[in-house]
Amino acid sequence: ILVFSCRDGHYELTDTVSAPGSSFDQVEYAQMDGKPGMEMVVGRQISDQVVRNLAVYSFDGSVKLHMSTNYTRFLVCDLNADRLTDLFVLHPGQEEMSQGETELYYFRDGKLEKSSVAKLSNPASSVHRLMTGNIHGGIPAVFAASLVPNQDAIVTDIYALVDGWYINVSLSNDSGASMQTLRNRYLYAEDIDEDGVVELPGLLMPDNPTAMEASVSEPHVIRWYAMTVHGVEVDKLYTFHCLEGGWYVELPLEVA
Repeated sequence: ILVFSCRDGHYELTDTVSAPGSSFDQVEYAQMDGKPGMEMVVGRQISDQVVRNLAVYSFDGSVKLHMSTNYTRFLVCDLNADRLTDLFVLHPGQEEMSQGETELYYFRDGKLEKSSVAKLSNPASSVHRLMTGNIHGGIPAVFAASLVPNQDAIVTDIYALVDGWYINVSLSNDSGASMQTLRNRYLYAEDIDEDGVVELPGLLMPDNPTAMEASVSEPHVIRWYAMTVHGVEVDKLYTFHCLEGGWYVELPLEVA
């Protein structure tokens, strides 16, 4: 990484940051510590392995390394709504097919700290989509959608700060996995009603269980619901959805 500074109207090379890696995977610039300037969040591909290296740097006369860790994916966010950027990091599990783990990094008293570990329902390599949004009540959260191994199903884990604790609000204590499961790969969580809260999709259970295996070309009735910080589902709306065609019609709740 070459750092250039503007002096007398001209840019000059003022610093160089060297670290192991074969390529850059992702680079973000974010205000994390509240001081003038921005931090640089750098993800590097180490080799052809899935695991990568993540580092956070700041620049104040010289380059300062705040943290370095291995990761599978990361996302910049603001879960405590303090207008400073936090760092959501997804780590691989202890074994190849074990549950992934997540942590939240944030600045406190000038130091970059990390939260306790919150589990992912599936292996970290199965995550297909990461996004930020609000859960019920307007609370910021990270939504991680992953494929269930050996099944045609999507599970969405939801991470938020609750009373200062970083947790997976959608995780079931009984099963150890998140409850939001949809048996296809065509719908993800989104703010479908555009009210500022992210809704999760779920197939409305039919009387005939074999109907759950219907083709994606056949329309389905989809239940959309929001999640509270206590893992309670709040119904929002129902849609008559053609997954293959990419269209849907909103249904009145009394009809659905």
